Amino acid sequence: MKSLRFNNNQPEWDTPLPELAPVVKKALRIQWREFIHEIEDGEALDNERVAANLAKIDMFERFYRAS
Repeated sequence: MKSLRFNNNQPEWDTPLPELAPVVKKALRIQWREFIHEIEDGEALDNERVAANLAKIDMFERFYRAS
């Protein structure tokens, strides 16, 4: 809810901080969850890349030993 207040005799609409605080907290919580999910997705991709690289290294080592 916005309230009308006067700043130097000029009317302006203002959202009181106590009323705005829950909305800001909720938005920050949502952004934090999205950030954590992005980090987890990135780590999962990194783990997949590491596993793929280890598989390639293992394959090359087997070829090297066989030759």
